[in-house]
Amino acid sequence: MKKIASVCCLCLLSAFLIFGCVDQKKTDTVKFPVILYFASSEYIQTGDESIPPLITTRNNIYCEEGEQYEALLVMLHSVPDELKGAETAITDKIKFRMIKVSDKTAYVDVDSKGLSGGSLEEGLFISQIVNSLRGSFDEIEEVQFLVDGKMTESLMGHYDASRAYTEGIYQ
Repeated sequence: MKKIASVCCLCLLSAFLIFGCVDQKKTDTVKFPVILYFASSEYIQTGDESIPPLITTRNNIYCEEGEQYEALLVMLHSVPDELKGAETAITDKIKFRMIKVSDKTAYVDVDSKGLSGGSLEEGLFISQIVNSLRGSFDEIEEVQFLVDGKMTESLMGHYDASRAYTEGIYQ
C-alpha cells in the first residue's frame, strides 16, 4: 500500500512539474493575430483574371517576441485544412535563411537552392510573403528580398527584386 501511495505522490509531483513548466512557457509567449495570404487554386488553373488570385485567412501565432516573423513564414508553407481552394507558392524546396526587421523594412533572405519557377510562381511567392507580413505587422511597411544574404535583381528571373515591395504582385 505504501508503494502505491509513493507512486501516486511521485506521479502527482511529476504532473505538477510538467504542467508548471508548460504554464511557465505559455507566459513567455505572446499572441500575434496574423492575416495569411495563399494562392487561389482556381486562379492558378484557369488564369481567369476575374477571379481574385489570393485567398486570405486569419490565424494566431503564439511565440516569443521577436520570433513572430519567422513563425509567419513557416505558416505560409502549408495551407490550413479549413481553407478550401487554396495553394501555397512557398513550397518545401524554399528555405528561408533569416528575416530581420529594421526601419520598417522586413529583409527576407532566401536560400538560392530551390528558387525556381515561372512568372506566376514568382509573383505568387512575392505576393504571399509581402501581403502577409505587411497585413499582419504594423511595423512592416515594405519587404526587401535577399538571396544568400545579398541583394539580387530577381528571385526566379521574372520580377525586379532589387527594390523593396510595398505590396505584392497580386492583391
